[in-house]
Amino acid sequence: VTVVVLACLAGLVVWDRSALAASLRAVLHLRWGWLAAALGVQVVSLLAAARGHRRLLAEAGARVPLRRVLAISTASGAIASSVPLAGMQTAAAYSFRQYHRRGVGLGASGWAFTVAWMLATLSLAAVVAVGAAVSGNLLAATAGVVTSVAFLLPPLALLLAVRFPAVRRLLNALVVWLMALCRSLVGRPRTDLALALDQQLTRMAGIRLR
Repeated sequence: VTVVVLACLAGLVVWDRSALAASLRAVLHLRWGWLAAALGVQVVSLLAAARGHRRLLAEAGARVPLRRVLAISTASGAIASSVPLAGMQTAAAYSFRQYHRRGVGLGASGWAFTVAWMLATLSLAAVVAVGAAVSGNLLAATAGVVTSVAFLLPPLALLLAVRFPAVRRLLNALVVWLMALCRSLVGRPRTDLALALDQQLTRMAGIRLR
């Protein structure tokens, strides 16, 4: 794998030397003060997100050290930003596996992820709206808000399924249909994921924030 990656990098350098040279020239003209400020804000953002996620896990009955939550969330963010097409899904799977290894149940971690996802999406929508209002770009504001709403739909569906049995039954019916379609095409999954989902949603429904 290392040889293939190095060969691809070498080929990229040879194939697109002009773009690489332009990028290096741009680095020489960076405003280092603003770069340092951006790095500082990013570190504070990661730490705040980790603390919030740890609080949510604690509300669900899971005790995880802050440094461990910070490490998992940082690695998960790196995966989401670097894996093409399925970055978010791969990052979520990685996070669930890491928490499972530390004794955190799927219901607790799923509930914490769902609430954190909603809060992050709402925050992103607010930042995009303020930024667009300051810039005066109505098209950018509309695109940003629409994108944020689209990202908000999956966790919102999960929360509705947790709180309302009718929505839960509808979600389970959708999962059963998708699993039947997957089995007819590729023969997997062989386990009853609909039953597992219903059990985890029941577990999540018992969690209440103070």
